[in-house]
Amino acid sequence: MSQLLKKSLLTSSIINRGNYPYMIHPLSDGFPLISPDLLTEVVSDLKDKIEPLTPFDKIVTVEAMGIPIATLLSKEMNVPFSIIRKRCYGLADEICVQQETGYSKSELFINGIKKNETIVLVDDIISTGGTFSAIIQTLQAMNVTIKAGFVIINKGDNAENIIEKTGVPLYSLVRITIQNNKVLIL
Repeated sequence: MSQLLKKSLLTSSIINRGNYPYMIHPLSDGFPLISPDLLTEVVSDLKDKIEPLTPFDKIVTVEAMGIPIATLLSKEMNVPFSIIRKRCYGLADEICVQQETGYSKSELFINGIKKNETIVLVDDIISTGGTFSAIIQTLQAMNVTIKAGFVIINKGDNAENIIEKTGVPLYSLVRITIQNNKVLIL
């Protein structure tokens, strides 16, 4: 794990959303500012983990904070990327995904991903696992092959539950937990 990532995690603020401890981090919230060096380092580390899985058709990410990660990965790996959006376009082949996180429920919309494509899924964080789990199950129902999922931060132990439930391997650059309103790196 990069020292910049470690330092940024250990200095993150924690707020409570109901009973859910929410970490505020540049790569998962867009503030404090995302340093180009931090983004470059984490994308380089993710690229090293993803490259052995080539070839695949595209990188798939989730709006919003997966976008800067997928953009730079796409450029570095010369692989196109697709964004699962929070907005409905009303297209004929659009797929709606119901997702639930530790603090909200919402819909996501899949466009531009086709049956029999092979993808890797990339996002900023797995916390409750609600977003990743819903997306993986929907993509699997669409007959999309998911080689693996990659996140920068795995908060807690829900990634293991998703792996068991879906059979899709998930990898992170760092695993954390929150105790006493502080980030602990595991």
